Amino acid sequence: MKHYLCSIGAALALAAAPVWAQQPPDLQACIDRTADAPGSVVQAFHACYDESTGYWDKQLNDRYQKARAGCNAAAKPDECRQKLRHAERLWMQYRDAMSAAFDQVSSGAGMGAMPARGTVLRATRHQAEELDFFIRQAESFKEAGQP
Repeated sequence: MKHYLCSIGAALALAAAPVWAQQPPDLQACIDRTADAPGSVVQAFHACYDESTGYWDKQLNDRYQKARAGCNAAAKPDECRQKLRHAERLWMQYRDAMSAAFDQVSSGAGMGAMPARGTVLRATRHQAEELDFFIRQAESFKEAGQP
């Protein structure tokens, strides 16, 4: 059973591979450490996902603020910030809806909650990466003198 749980954790961890200079918590190492630890494996796995998701959530929030600042280089900065805020709100609705759908499929309790937690982790990481791309594009246009 523990090997099966570790395999699930490994698959989800690979989908959340790091891309930043500051490395996120190592989800797989955390799962490996907790798989044989005394106590509740489920609670330990949840703590591992909470730690990783917390890291990516901070990255997301930092990049959102930088992306908003990047809108200053746009021809219409206020419109850019408005569109960015609208996109972020739609993304949050998507993330929450997908998590809820996984909860329905997996019963949402114990190890059944892991797919939903993995979805939130992957979606948050992906959105942070998307905002990082937005920031790089805004910077490149600003350096080129293009609005």
